[in-house]
Order: sequence, then C-alpha cells, then structure tokens
Amino acid sequence: MSVLMESLGESAIYLGDLCHHPPHFEHLDWISSFETDPQVTLESRARLFEMAVQKAALVICPHATYPGMGRVRRVAGGYAWKAAGGASNGG
Repeated sequence: MSVLMESLGESAIYLGDLCHHPPHFEHLDWISSFETDPQVTLESRARLFEMAVQKAALVICPHATYPGMGRVRRVAGGYAWKAAGGASNGG
C-alpha cells in the first residue's frame, strides 16, 4: 500500500512495498520476485513517481537505507532518487 499525505501545501508519499531499492526509480521495469501483478507494479511506480515530481513531495521509501526519505526527479529514461541529506542514485 502507498499513501499520499498532504498538509499546509506540502506533500509526502509513503511508497510501502512499491519500491524495494533506490535503483527502482531509474529502472521502473525491474520487478521483484515478490510482485504478484507486475503490470500493476509498473503502472503504479510510473504514476506515483510522476506524482512525486509534480508535487515536489517528500518520498518515504521504507526499504531504502537510512534515512529512507528523499526526493524524486525526472531524468533521461526515468527518475532518480536523492536521499534526504544523502547520496543520489545517479542521473
């Protein structure tokens, strides 16, 4: 389950199990063996990552290393993750 939270003009998106590793931001098509419906996963990632960009949302990725929160930006071929106060996954 993923959750969009909004308050006072700010947004945050909790990704839950939608993203297991920060490289999933650049490789939307990488599917975990735990996925029960890969097509829904692909569509959901694309929709939520784009929403994160549009809303400049804080993204909470519980499977990422500490701090597990960051921002998503659009890059050639997909998206990139930049951890809050940390490193990015490229782009």
